[in-house]
This record gives sequence, structure tokens and C-alpha cells, in this order.
Amino acid sequence: MAHAKELDANGDGVVTREEMTAEVERTFAGYDRNGDGKLTADEYSGPGGVRSAMGGFVKQHAKELDANGDGVITREELLNTALRMFDKADANHDGRLTPDELAMPGGEPSAKPDGGQPPPPQKPEP
Repeated sequence: MAHAKELDANGDGVVTREEMTAEVERTFAGYDRNGDGKLTADEYSGPGGVRSAMGGFVKQHAKELDANGDGVITREELLNTALRMFDKADANHDGRLTPDELAMPGGEPSAKPDGGQPPPPQKPEP
């Protein structure tokens, strides 16, 4: 899961479901400039944005987040997507993403317990 270290609010090396939910709430509140409980393109696509681990995710995946295609992202749509991603990574379903779970395919390579980094890109053969 990208940005897992930023999601780990207490720095214990584990991302909890509560930490993920809190980050969704922070991100949503930061983008909801008019306070109407809905995110529209003019709120999340412009310059600046929200200083949040999920801020760029909202910008890059807005169409996917808008589950019903109405041009608006609701708090529920953002939360459902974030928790679906969390649950997919939570292999043992304990509500906590450990470094081992984050290192699984699709996880964050730098979170591997041995501190390993992803292999360097391969140069194409001539």
C-alpha cells in the first residue's frame, strides 16, 4: 500500500483500520472547501491540494472513486474505496497492516522487515 509510512500516525510500524479511516476523514475535509459533504472536480483537481497521504490518490483516481458516476465523490465513496484496499492488504483480517502484509505484492516494498528495496529496473536488450 503506497504511503503506508505516512498513514502510520503513531509510528509503530503498523497501519490500523482506524488510522486509515482517520486519514480518509482528514483528506476529505481538506478537499471539501465549501463544506457540503461532496467533492467536485473544482475542489480536488486544482493546484495546491491537501497535504495528506491520500491527497494525490484522490486527484489521480477521482473517476474510480466516484462509484455511481455522478461527478461527485462522497465521503462514503472515498471511505469504501480506502477500506476495500486496506482489507485486501490485511491478509489475516485483524484490522492491522503489518510490515509483512505491506511487503506483499501490491504492498510497499520499503516496508519489508529486512529493509529491502525493490530491484533496479532492467535495461532493455538491444
